[in-house]
Amino acid sequence: MLNALTIQGFKAIFDASLSSLGSFTLLIGRNGSGKSSAVEAIQWLRDATFLGVPAATGDVDFTDLLNRRSKSVRLDLRYQRHPQGHPVHYVLEVTEAGIRYERCVVGRTSGALTAIHSRALSKGRVTRWVGGRGRPIVVRDGNELGLRFVRTHGTGNASDLVDFLARAVFLRLSPTAIAMPSRIESAVWRPLLSDDGHDLASLLMRMSVRQLGRVVDRLHEIFPGVEGLIVEPVGNEHRFTVQERMRARGGTRSFEIPSSLLSEGMRRLVAIFALLESDPKPSLLVIEEIENGLDPWTLQYVLDALRTESNEIQILLTTHSPFLLDHVAADEIIHVQRHAGDTSYERVSELEQVTRYEGVLAPGAMYLSDVFGDSGAHDGDDAS
Repeated sequence: MLNALTIQGFKAIFDASLSSLGSFTLLIGRNGSGKSSAVEAIQWLRDATFLGVPAATGDVDFTDLLNRRSKSVRLDLRYQRHPQGHPVHYVLEVTEAGIRYERCVVGRTSGALTAIHSRALSKGRVTRWVGGRGRPIVVRDGNELGLRFVRTHGTGNASDLVDFLARAVFLRLSPTAIAMPSRIESAVWRPLLSDDGHDLASLLMRMSVRQLGRVVDRLHEIFPGVEGLIVEPVGNEHRFTVQERMRARGGTRSFEIPSSLLSEGMRRLVAIFALLESDPKPSLLVIEEIENGLDPWTLQYVLDALRTESNEIQILLTTHSPFLLDHVAADEIIHVQRHAGDTSYERVSELEQVTRYEGVLAPGAMYLSDVFGDSGAHDGDDAS
């Protein structure tokens, strides 16, 4: 799991930390408080690892990612494959000119092994060495992360972090994108599912009959008429349809409903359930505004399904819904606030005012009653 993350200079975040991250975490806070900035920082690191800094930055300038008070983006994360495994500490600092610093250390104290280290050379150039106990390689390209090369030149434990990032999925699902056919793409690396879900049909195409059956079983729990899921290639595209039994003239029969005619909620559910049944599974599954398009009963079912899968997948959700707070434990909730231009992340169970009301008010009621909420005027300064 990703255990802790400190972010400096990225979008809404000047300097803030998420600590003691568990297998299931819910971020709640006002619009512009910094929920998405934390998620996007991890996604940016993932993309930069496999595609390079310019591709990860996208169509905007790198300076657009910078907090207004910062000259660089700095990420400091702690990762550990399992409680008995070796911890991995990774630090990256990037400026408009390129990578300024990168370091990856595996293990603790005297037994620690440096998998990546940096050194500043003349004329502001920074060179990084990647390698465990073998012969290191040198990375001089200021737009390419050394982390990408630890699979072949680093240590096995550092490679675990790379594999974790490779299988991390970030969802901001667009029902419109999901409804469109997926183009068959060839790439050295691509996420299991894109953030808007436009390649969902391609993900379904890679799944076995048994896996698709389990997706159908999950859908059937919510929509009793659903009895099948069909995926097929059409030219250079993949398309999917849902088989649903419903009343018609002469009795009931099964109809094939193309993705473009499904409800928005069902499109989202197909995407989420497909990820839960995929092989390999996501290492980290981030879903922004999980409540979008889902009624309260369906939302509770999805929440229960995600919690069950958190034994194998680290789950990170963002929400604006106080309803969700009543279905999670206080130590799974992180309250995101923004005051005077600074974002903070506070675990609700550690707040003194929450302990006073515990057992009297449910977390959702505490939030709405401003026990740990922020119902007053909101400081949206620099709220990317």
